[in-house]
Amino acid sequence: MESNTTFSVQFTGEFLDHVDPQQAIEAFAALAKISVAQAGALLGQPRCLKKQLTEARADTYLKKLEAIGLQVVMQPEQQAQPSLASLSLEPIDDRYAQPGIDSGDSQQTPVDAAAAGAITCPKCGHQQNSSVQCESCGVYLHKVKATAEQDAGDKAVVGAAGKSSAAGDDTTWEEPQDPKPVAIVAAAAVALVSAYLWKLIAVVTEYEVGIVAWAIGGAIGFTAIALGSVGIRTGVLCGVLALCSIVGGKYLVQQAFMNEFVSEIQAAFTEEGLADAYSEQMESARYFADYVQTDAEMREFMVEYGYTEATDSDSVTDEELRFFKEQEAPYLVEYANNPVSVDDFTQMQGAELVQQFAGFSTWDAVKESLGPIDFLFFFLGVGTAFRLGSTGRAG
Repeated sequence: MESNTTFSVQFTGEFLDHVDPQQAIEAFAALAKISVAQAGALLGQPRCLKKQLTEARADTYLKKLEAIGLQVVMQPEQQAQPSLASLSLEPIDDRYAQPGIDSGDSQQTPVDAAAAGAITCPKCGHQQNSSVQCESCGVYLHKVKATAEQDAGDKAVVGAAGKSSAAGDDTTWEEPQDPKPVAIVAAAAVALVSAYLWKLIAVVTEYEVGIVAWAIGGAIGFTAIALGSVGIRTGVLCGVLALCSIVGGKYLVQQAFMNEFVSEIQAAFTEEGLADAYSEQMESARYFADYVQTDAEMREFMVEYGYTEATDSDSVTDEELRFFKEQEAPYLVEYANNPVSVDDFTQMQGAELVQQFAGFSTWDAVKESLGPIDFLFFFLGVGTAFRLGSTGRAG
């Protein structure tokens, strides 16, 4: 005969030595899908977390709770001996009432009927004299009752039991749910659309708005919970999707900016654009060689011919002036003293661009564009997605 011993999982009121109690409380709150405040109240004293479990199921609960830092023990529960009073009995209907007896206060109770020898099998409904085994289906009545009570206990959740914990009631909790495929697929679709939406916003406004990363995380998390998927695993998947969407959006934005820049460069190398660039270069070179000598004149020349972003000569910095003297002035003098043809000018400009962009990828542009504000919104976006997916709420 199989053992019908059941077990309870008891929290000792202590946490494992190597675990921070606050982290353990937060982990339990996420696992049980309750607030941190509720979890702190539940774990503030020794209590029974789960009861009427089989040995294998109790061992599973034990390992999960120890993994998050709770000090728990598994204890066998005392089994009540089968008795007339403990049997699950159906109410005695009028068919079994004694003739001449009113069905009011003097009506027989289930225990009275059992004492008189009439019992009902909880499984098949067979009526028979008092016995430990059903004469019809053969089940042991006390085992059927224990199984029914365990199934009922497994349906209790911490959210409902947490309200009664203040009065010292035993509290149960349920295991985290697996992510729902339809919710994760929908969240992935939102992540993909959000990445391209970020690119569109950046192209239209010509500005990369970091707060979009935060909004992406919120959209992914809300999509998952709107389709009924909540839990630690859902939170992790939402966080990963948010990270991929944010990084992908950042990549698409930089790719768009680089493509726009390259298009402008290519436009400059059209026949008409190249002729204008050649004429401007030769003119500025001759003017520089003939009229520019002092630093003040160089500053004015830099403003006039676009070698600085300053709008007046007084705003040109010493660093800009030094760079101009070392990098630009020698070429201008060379162009003035030894003019080149349009074809030679085209080749030199093309070689300069190739050397400038050699080995410079979109990922290089992404890395160079990153700043503290980007990392802040990355963290907020991923954190929001995880929080929503794991708890079903933003705060």
